[in-house]
Amino acid sequence: MTIVLTHDREGKRPDQMFYCTKLDWDARRILSAYACRWAIECTFENCKQFLGLEDPANRLPKAVQRTAPLAFVLYTLTVLWFHRSGFTFLRFPHRPWYQRKKEPSFADLLATLRRVSYEEKTRTLVPKHSHIKTWITQLTELLSRPG
Repeated sequence: MTIVLTHDREGKRPDQMFYCTKLDWDARRILSAYACRWAIECTFENCKQFLGLEDPANRLPKAVQRTAPLAFVLYTLTVLWFHRSGFTFLRFPHRPWYQRKKEPSFADLLATLRRVSYEEKTRTLVPKHSHIKTWITQLTELLSRPG
């Protein structure tokens, strides 16, 4: 087994150890493999946390077989929508503890998609100059945030 130890000279990241069972790989190749894997791990985590993949409430064989592919398709469609046009609708919620956030997380992408979808459905329900419009806007903002 090969163990690669990393240390950030600026002290911004903790020291880490990376393990590899391929004895012919050098440190650069091991770290590159871990770096390539990171996006996949984030996808799995987001699908589990936000799209119900972690503990699906189904038991029938066909439903079990369809759950994971559907979660990954929904994840992909959400990311593609955001990349093509959804970024124009992005609004970070007021977070006093996190004011310097610049990059959206998957939760932010999902919240934006939900908010835009709700706004599209409720746009024609209430006249433009109505006190209910403010209430619907606040409710839409609340409902769009992921769990």
